[in-house]
Amino acid sequence: MPQTPDAMRYFYHFCLFLFASILLFACKPDKNSVTPLQSSQKMIVGTWAMQQEHYTQYVDGVKRQDTTVNATEYNRAYIKFNGNGTFSSAGVYSSPDLGNLSGGLVNAADSTSGTFSFTGSALSLSEPIAGLATVSSFSGVTVTTAPILTPVSHAVSISQLTTAVLKIHTEYVYTYSVNSSSQTYKMEDDYYYTK
Repeated sequence: MPQTPDAMRYFYHFCLFLFASILLFACKPDKNSVTPLQSSQKMIVGTWAMQQEHYTQYVDGVKRQDTTVNATEYNRAYIKFNGNGTFSSAGVYSSPDLGNLSGGLVNAADSTSGTFSFTGSALSLSEPIAGLATVSSFSGVTVTTAPILTPVSHAVSISQLTTAVLKIHTEYVYTYSVNSSSQTYKMEDDYYYTK
């Protein structure tokens, strides 16, 4: 029995409607799923206490320092990530009072604040992180004029992020120019935090 043009048109419209319905429901996002980006942003929010910092310094490609510093009751650092995309970090060092009045107490503090964001899984920080007390030097250069520090590059990455552990790796490269000479410094830090 031959089909009429009206029946073919209805059949065509029915198939088109069925295809569009399947496509609509198949592409509907699952409201219960969380993308890794949203998950990382939510997981990083909070205050993290630094447990260890591994610091490496290169001057003109030559390793000059390679130091691991552990947190103690006298040497502490924290970083706080807020839900609005801002962060603050602080490091505090105070020498223990060993009863020696002639030595005096040594105190030092550092703090930074800025913004953070994720692009995919990469973390971006607008400012460096304050860490545990580390000793850095500028290769014994005698300074007779004010040095000029020129940023070259920086990179930040998360090597581990769970609800209880955060590991951040940073690399900062800059030139240090003073007294008509210039050196290129590369500072690498691996920060280990717990919540």
